[in-house]
Amino acid sequence: MTKIPTGTVGVVISSVGKDLQQPGNHLVERGYKGIWKTPLSARIHPINTEVMKVVIVPTHEITLDWSNKDKDATNYDANLQALKLSSKDGFTFYIEVTQTIKIPEENAPQMISRIVSEGATLSELKTGTDSGTQKFSSIKNLVNRVLEAMVRSQFIIAAQGYKLMDFKNNHGDRQDDVATEIKQALSEYGVEAVKTSISEIDLPDNIEKLLREGSEIQQRSKNYDVKIDEEKKRQEYQHRKAVADRQPDIVDAQVKAGSIRAIGQAKADAIGAKLSAEVQALGGPEYFLAKVRVENLPQIQLPQVLIDSSGSHSGLLDAFIAPMLLGNPITQLPLLHPRIGGTQPALSATGSTKPPQLQASLPRYPIVLLLDTSSSMPEEYLEQLVQGINTFEQELVKDETVCRCVEVAIVTLSNTLSNSAKVVQSLTTAGNFSLHQLELSGTAATGRGIELALKIIENRKSIYKNQNLPLCPPWIVLITGSAPSDHWQNAAQRVKQEVAAKQLNFLAVGVEGADMDILNQICPPQFPATKLEDWKFVPLFHGLAHQMKRIIHYQEKEALLQGLVQVLEQAKSALSPEQAKKLDEYTTKLMIQVSKEQPSRQDYTDNAAGLYREARDIGEDGKPITELLPNITKRLGFS
Repeated sequence: MTKIPTGTVGVVISSVGKDLQQPGNHLVERGYKGIWKTPLSARIHPINTEVMKVVIVPTHEITLDWSNKDKDATNYDANLQALKLSSKDGFTFYIEVTQTIKIPEENAPQMISRIVSEGATLSELKTGTDSGTQKFSSIKNLVNRVLEAMVRSQFIIAAQGYKLMDFKNNHGDRQDDVATEIKQALSEYGVEAVKTSISEIDLPDNIEKLLREGSEIQQRSKNYDVKIDEEKKRQEYQHRKAVADRQPDIVDAQVKAGSIRAIGQAKADAIGAKLSAEVQALGGPEYFLAKVRVENLPQIQLPQVLIDSSGSHSGLLDAFIAPMLLGNPITQLPLLHPRIGGTQPALSATGSTKPPQLQASLPRYPIVLLLDTSSSMPEEYLEQLVQGINTFEQELVKDETVCRCVEVAIVTLSNTLSNSAKVVQSLTTAGNFSLHQLELSGTAATGRGIELALKIIENRKSIYKNQNLPLCPPWIVLITGSAPSDHWQNAAQRVKQEVAAKQLNFLAVGVEGADMDILNQICPPQFPATKLEDWKFVPLFHGLAHQMKRIIHYQEKEALLQGLVQVLEQAKSALSPEQAKKLDEYTTKLMIQVSKEQPSRQDYTDNAAGLYREARDIGEDGKPITELLPNITKRLGFS
């Protein structure tokens, strides 16, 4: 005799009876061999359990919890953890989900049939419950074999289609989309999906911090408004009291104060009008931003760290960094917003139309170091060279953003019987440099080394393009102290073509023993070879790292300003001319401060607060501006 408890049904799996003669786990009528399509109701049944197995299936609602909370080991969801998801814009985050299911009585045989098809064995489908619990093996198999993977995969797919903040702000819609998919998928198992819900979204710490800062700014703005209202009421009371006490004197003071205010307001209006006129004359805020950038870039001074034997400045950093800052790459950097500031370079990836997040879309800077390790070079050269590269790595590691953007490969130029030029380190970020393979041998295979460096760069470009990552023209830095031993002319021609097309930057550094005439033939005209005295590799690489930091952080600020200009233009389309003019004035003053290498905290704060209030007052159209301002404030270190 077999008892079926209340609130459950029994699914019979018979090993005797007529054979249906069909492959698969088809449901059969009573008397046939297989899974009976009609379940046993809640009562006692005369079943021969020697040849028939009865699997108990509960028919009440069951709620499962995907979370990291402490759970009883016997729970159906004991092994279900919070779901790890990746958004469209590359952020990793976690969500907690609850899923409620129910198995109608008539569908219980269908569910058992499907999980048997999924691989569940008869020994796993126990009769009744686990010892000491009210947990049924039929449900445990359903959770472990079907539900866990189904729910996880549906949410992973949903997250990949949306950016992080879109997913968070519209998680109700995403929840409904996933619920529809799960409901349809579970119906094939005879299981009813009662409810699917997202109970918690755990964002990355840096994103949570930015959201808190934005909320705090909004709250401070509200507090300021309350204080302003209170101050107005206090002044009005004092005014009325003073009028009653000393009417003549007050009237005279009001006239004088009004005159002073009028003069001050006139001056302020004149300054604002001048800025607005300049903005409009240049064609709009985006062109004013370009003008501000050009005016402020010369403020980035180059550290004079390399001195030749005569005591004068060697010119190395000027040759290497100054054109990058004041000419070629900076004025044509890959922009995060293609419609702002001109056309994109060929290497650029299309950016987001949303306000840029810090670090998320900064361009990458691949650098290939071509090092002369021929046997003609002295051991002191190699020691100082390794020390310089170690300094470069240590400086990059100090700055997380720069460390993420700069990738370095190392190629040696030793031409030996076994090889000519060798990759001793593939492109990698700071903290992963490998210099243990550097040794002096053979002759300088300069041409082969340049070709190998170009190949490394082409492969990296392809990876960046496939991953939709923005890219600045890569750098090849050649350091040599001996004449090339191979054919270098074709490689030099390729370098010149790439540099002319603004697809590459090239720097050749000659040390003692270098053939400077050949080096200058290899170099493009705009980047002539430079002589380095006394193995000064430490200041060379220190200066290189220092300038990479300044350039990348300048780009951070510029990317945010470009985003600000974009959302400003979008907001202005729905505003009156007077409102648009006010926004332009605050934005222009803000851009001037942000573009400076050392902006004034007070001036920035005043203009940021004014822009925030104006954007907030225009409602939904100004929301992107209020969301972007905390990012700019954080980048300046004013938060």
